[in-house]
Amino acid sequence: MNKSAKDMGSNNRGQYIRNMTYAAMAGQSGCGSSILVIGSLIFGIWLDANLGTEPAFTLLLTILSVPASLALMVYMVLSSVRRISPPDVDAIKARQAKKEKEQSHWSVEE
Repeated sequence: MNKSAKDMGSNNRGQYIRNMTYAAMAGQSGCGSSILVIGSLIFGIWLDANLGTEPAFTLLLTILSVPASLALMVYMVLSSVRRISPPDVDAIKARQAKKEKEQSHWSVEE
């Protein structure tokens, strides 16, 4: 964990981990999109080979998969980003002030 995660309390650390998980899920939306396009291409080729309609299903499914993959990507990103909650700024400032006060207390005694 980085320094900011260590400075957080246990409740904020859990929220930090959840937020990073949601950010990772949003980042994987591109993978889901490419899997959808490649899957439709393969399925279109398979349908054309079995039905004897050479480029029809391949083109149709590939063309239809592009807007579907964009919609999937937007849905995955928005649903993940909505779950991310901002950190409790007041609690972080209070901990920083307490830490600074403790550090200044030790520096005065030296």
